[in-house]
Amino acid sequence: LDFGIQNLCSLKHLHVEIVCYSAKVREVEALEDAVKNAAGCLSDELTLEVSRWDEEEIVKDGDHKLAEEEVDADNCVRNTPLRVHEGYSF
Repeated sequence: LDFGIQNLCSLKHLHVEIVCYSAKVREVEALEDAVKNAAGCLSDELTLEVSRWDEEEIVKDGDHKLAEEEVDADNCVRNTPLRVHEGYSF
């Protein structure tokens, strides 16, 4: 995926919100990886923040939603976005 992020060389903070409704786990993870890879081409000073919304609506292997216990096994707090901004070193 090409987001054009590489053209924003003076970017200091990037916040990405991924709406997971009806998405497959691998699609969400692929999107997160694509954003991280694109952001990794920029300055080491870039702060990257990724949020997942409607994570409980992720589908697994077709039409089956993840069971609540499977989602909670990830130690994620429900109804709040997953924040990823621990000072990525690219």
